Formats: sequence, C-alpha cells, structure tokens
Amino acid sequence: MAIYIELLVRRAMKRVPGPVNLRLPGTLQQSMLAQLLQGGEPNASFTAPVVHPLKFNSRGHDFGPELSLISHTVCNLSLVAYHGDMTARATLGLVKDYSWTHGNCIISYACERTKAGFGGSSILLGLAPTSLSLLGPSVAEMALLSFHRPVLALLLSLAAPAVYPGRFLIWEDPLRSNEPATGSFVVSPFSKRWVPVVIVLQYLVALACVGNILDAAYHLGLISLVSWQCRSTYWPMFWVLLSVVFHFTAVFSLRTAMRRKKTDDIAPPIGRGSKPAPHGGFMTHLRNEITPSANCSWQTSDLYDVRLGPLPVALQYTGAFFSILHLMFGTLLFGSIIFLGVADAVEPVMRLIGSATISRLVLQFEVSGMIKVDPSRVYKGIVQASEEKSE
Repeated sequence: MAIYIELLVRRAMKRVPGPVNLRLPGTLQQSMLAQLLQGGEPNASFTAPVVHPLKFNSRGHDFGPELSLISHTVCNLSLVAYHGDMTARATLGLVKDYSWTHGNCIISYACERTKAGFGGSSILLGLAPTSLSLLGPSVAEMALLSFHRPVLALLLSLAAPAVYPGRFLIWEDPLRSNEPATGSFVVSPFSKRWVPVVIVLQYLVALACVGNILDAAYHLGLISLVSWQCRSTYWPMFWVLLSVVFHFTAVFSLRTAMRRKKTDDIAPPIGRGSKPAPHGGFMTHLRNEITPSANCSWQTSDLYDVRLGPLPVALQYTGAFFSILHLMFGTLLFGSIIFLGVADAVEPVMRLIGSATISRLVLQFEVSGMIKVDPSRVYKGIVQASEEKSE
C-alpha cells in the first residue's frame, strides 16, 4: 500500500519543480491520500449504504483490462471503500460519494489514449437518440395501429426507444397515416392458412425487439458511468421506457377527437367483407388483435370521424413538445456516459438501432395493409406516382 500511496503523491507533486522527497511519514501519506481521493465536498455519511448492482465489476472489452488493473492496484483503497469496507472508509475519511471517489481515481491514472476513447464513445452515444428518432415510428402511425391491434402497438412502442417528433403546433391526423404515398408497399390480404403464421411471427419479432432493447439499456447502464449520477444504473432503461408515454399521449389525443359514425352512415368496405358492427365486445377486440390489418374488414376511418376540440389538440401539441425534450434529455444522458471505448459503445447503439428499425418495419407492414389505392397506381406491390390529367 505504501507504494500505491507514493504513486499518488508522485502524481500530485509532478508539477512541483525541484527534487521531492517521497518518503513521507505514514500519517502524512494517509492524509494526502485522503485529500487526493475526496471526490468533492466531505458531506457523505461514513455509513452510506452500498447501492446495488455494484459499478466497476462489469467493463467493456476496449479498456476493461487496463481499468481493472488500475482499479485493483493503485485505486484498490477507494474500491474497497466503495464496496463498504469500514477500514478503507476510515482511511479515506468523509467523501462526497464513494463511487465517484473511485471513478476519479481511475480517471486520474488512465492514459490519454483511454481518455480519448471515452470522448469518442460519448460523441457516438450522444448522436444515438436523434438517429433512433429518425428510424423509429411516428406517434400518428402508432395511434392508428392502436385502434386495430393495441397489444402489438404497445409492444412496438416499447421496442422503439425514441419517437419521431412531429412539428410543434401542427396537427397531424393519424387517420391519414395510411394514405398511399409514392413508393409505399401495398400488402394484400393473406389466405387463412398464412394468417396464423404472420400473427405469430409479428408477436415473436416484437417481443424479441423489446427484450433486446431492455437488455441493451440495462447492460449499458451496468458497464458505464453517467457523469452526473455515478451510482445509478437505471438511467438508460428509464429513457427507453419513457418513450411509451408519448405514444399513450398520441393515442389518448386521437381517441378524444374521434366521434362514432351513425350506423346508417357506415358503408360496407368494398372487397373487405360485410358492414362492420357498430359495437364490439371482448371477442370482437380479440379477433381484431389477431387479424392482420390487410385482412381486416374495416378501417378506423370507416367507423369514425374526427372532431377537433381543445383537449385533443392540446394533447398532441404537448406530446410533440415533450418528445423534443425527450430527445434533448437522451442526448444529454448518452453524451454523459463515460468508461466506455468506441467499440463498446457501438454494440448497444447498434442493438438499439436494430430494434427501432425492425419495429418500424413491422409497423409499416401493418399500415401498408390499410392502404386504399386505385389498382392502376400499383405496380408489383408498390404505389406509383399519380398521373395528372392535362386539359
């Protein structure tokens, strides 16, 4: 331990000109060591509980061996103090945070290449929320799907860690999300033999995406540190789950704006079956949930009209505003993550991107099954540009 203390003193005194006598008395060495490892103002309790899961036990592949060597050698005193050893805590004295005391010790001994890697990974992680929002589904499309298949919509909203923010103070009609845009794929109804296969695959893929994104967020919080909340591991998970709130806001906004059409005003869908029933019980909703949108005999616009009032408009505008704040918070959170190399940051980012992309594909598959378009505009399942008739 005396060698480790001398190394700490050497680091603290390396800028002092002239010869320095490192053979200091033991009490003075311990005092200087405590000052070097304070980590802030001395206001933490000596008996502060150890927060689980423990940090510094799981590390990435890039700098894991180097950080582990530093942690268990020159910074071993702060490590055992963080683990709750009372003797080590008595040596350090009262510190602001035992986890940050150990983190600061590791950073002080890390080489410049390692610190540059920390900076590169912070940039990559900070760009992730905006990239995920561009890949993920929009709240309008998710609100439309929630009327047909609410359980699948919930799973896809969990699998998409960031929402695509709409323009603030501009109303986006979810019922027009299935309008035939040029280049869109049109999904035709499936035969009865293929319907169960499609349904099972959709739910399996959605559940796999949810499991992947939750595991990636938890693992990211476990192997890294957030610069402004060292002890906690839940922040990436919290940010991922927070996006569900904006999907619920969009769904609630649409439902408060919709008015049921009269039975006589509901026309039977052409080529999609009989006239939809004006009301449905549990079995009707269950049947809709396990029916692909391409095979559904009705669409939301067939049964409902939109009547905008102050509440639905305020809900959508509020959701759009807070979705932007959600992206800003995600950029702050992921950009503040340290103790990760670039390769270690690429893995969770790619896992998040993978889940967001697949959930978007599943959602687009369902929305494409709702498209109503003139067959003359469809070529090999893709909507073509409309031909304007010249006079």
